Amino acid sequence: MQKKTIIKILVSIGMLGFVLSYIDLTKLKETVAGIPLSVIIIVTVLYAAGQLLSTLKWWLIVSNSVEGSLSKALRAYWIGMYVNAFGLGTLGGDVTRGLLYAQGKKAKTEALASVIADRAHGLLVLALIGIVSVFFVDQDKIDLSFKMLLVLSVIGIIGGWFLGPAILLKLTPKESKWRNKVERTAAQFPRALNRLLLITGISVVFHTTQILTHVYIANAIGITIEWTRFFAAIPFVNILGTLPISWQGLGVRETSLLFFLKDYITSEQALALGAIWFLAVTASSAIGGVVAAATGDLKSIDKNSINNTTAN
Repeated sequence: MQKKTIIKILVSIGMLGFVLSYIDLTKLKETVAGIPLSVIIIVTVLYAAGQLLSTLKWWLIVSNSVEGSLSKALRAYWIGMYVNAFGLGTLGGDVTRGLLYAQGKKAKTEALASVIADRAHGLLVLALIGIVSVFFVDQDKIDLSFKMLLVLSVIGIIGGWFLGPAILLKLTPKESKWRNKVERTAAQFPRALNRLLLITGISVVFHTTQILTHVYIANAIGITIEWTRFFAAIPFVNILGTLPISWQGLGVRETSLLFFLKDYITSEQALALGAIWFLAVTASSAIGGVVAAATGDLKSIDKNSINNTTAN
């Protein structure tokens, strides 16, 4: 087992231990026992449906420079999910899907850069949803200076997408050995308005589906919160949960739920909500394992090439 994987597991255990220290085991048993199996199945289906949308968005980005079918993108994306959950972690899964899509073509840089662009775009849209939601949901509790900070954050996020690649090119000397890769990487960040509007629309639907799925779980386990408040909390919970510091966000998600919804949710409910989400992610990711076994695609990638790419 790799050192970084051990660290992630330890972080998850530590975070879960923190949450468990505040838990009444009797209440936890009552909360978990009251969750119907149908809820877990529905959440898994909703999560998997969202990943199909996410695959479409990534394909629209990568196919702009690397020719390939949507079915190829689906295989690569879902096998990457499987590696994320059961293999090398988030970075390893992202590298895997890029390499799988570029297989047979001299376009590894473009394919891998498209994954970075996809991740960055998703985080930007998620952050924007959270920032705008905080502005409207808690507007009476926010003073003018913080409102200005939120507005500036939105402007900064949008500006970063358009100006970031250009700044990166400016900082890389033309004679640098990395210049060509930087140029090819920067080209994967869509800036054409029609393409950008399309992938942003898909991303908004995807993240909205995930947030509303949390609302559904909350209702199923007896959490009574206005659904709008989830739009101000879950984006930041999801951002923290996707950071490569824990195993599948385990522990980090539950701790984040308690932090952002501390006045509305108990430790038992946070753990139950996180557990249902974890099961849905794990079950959906396992589909990628079935795809990998059926197609043999994962075997065609040299593990050393994944590790070398990750290290670089």
